[in-house]
Amino acid sequence: MKRIVKGLIYLVFILVVIISGVYLYSKIHFTPTYKGKITLSELSTATNVYYDDYGIPHISSTSNRSDLYKTFGYTVMQDRFFQIQMQKMIGSGRLSEWFGNKTIETDKTIRSIGIKHFMTKWYSKNKLKMNPELMSDLEAWLVGVNACVAKCPKPIEMVLLGIKPEPLTVEDVLAFSGIMSFS
Repeated sequence: MKRIVKGLIYLVFILVVIISGVYLYSKIHFTPTYKGKITLSELSTATNVYYDDYGIPHISSTSNRSDLYKTFGYTVMQDRFFQIQMQKMIGSGRLSEWFGNKTIETDKTIRSIGIKHFMTKWYSKNKLKMNPELMSDLEAWLVGVNACVAKCPKPIEMVLLGIKPEPLTVEDVLAFSGIMSFS
């Protein structure tokens, strides 16, 4: 009887050590940076990000609007990495690249509607007519998003699924906006 109790104690101890190790490893390798300093070569001057007690980022920039939006893009991507990459794949009708046969019908539907194709054509035809300030803000935001794609730790979901993140484009944003219009 003592042997069984000893064995159970060892088993519980080993499980606690393994679970703690996995937790610490994932906390170190898959958690975004909320404290400290991050250097982004994409910025022309320093911007500051302060996270309040609820985890909401507050961004301040003494330089220019572009740096503010680049920082905003970086912080959004840092918090929503997997979600934004998933939106890119949904908007492009490419979910099957991640999830296999289970999502082929979804991809076929999205591709047959042709949202990404339509939005890409529409954008190339109309980009010069669009509000230049809005486009400048969106492009700066995408610079920040793509800086995070290159530098931020990949979310555990992407690591476990073996997914390599891809940079985001204006067309990707427009394609997902088109998908959302069906909601």
